[in-house]
Amino acid sequence: MTPGFIKEYHFVVRSTKNNKIMALMVGCPKKYMLCDRKITMLEGNFFAIHKKLRNNRLAPVMSQEMFRRQRKNGINQTYMTSAGTFPTPFTSCHYYNKYINHEKLIDIRYTGLGNCKSMKDFKKKYALPKDMSYITGQLRNMEKRDLSVVLKLHN
Repeated sequence: MTPGFIKEYHFVVRSTKNNKIMALMVGCPKKYMLCDRKITMLEGNFFAIHKKLRNNRLAPVMSQEMFRRQRKNGINQTYMTSAGTFPTPFTSCHYYNKYINHEKLIDIRYTGLGNCKSMKDFKKKYALPKDMSYITGQLRNMEKRDLSVVLKLHN
């Protein structure tokens, strides 16, 4: 789970027949500094709907439910992350993912092969480095003396 998650912002829609998950929405409250003001916003991080239900207008209903829950808890702003595009965004940013399960991500159309002509090229392009010592050599386990700095960064 994400640090600081609230169970109320993780909700699913299940089938009444077989109890399978048909839709899922995950949100997590985040704190940001904006013009010397601390603002709490809800990050809509993961939203999935079963293929057969995508034309039934379930997405707006789930979004409204998420907004209702956040307003009930005193959070007035939300932002959603998306691999796609929104019709009229007021801002945007680019971020890069490190893909792990390439085939699954392409199968569910989270990403596409793009300029890579084959799956082999795609895997080669996004492969993790064999030697991770240049990264792990700079890391250490958190100790009690680090708590005040870590909490300051987290909040």
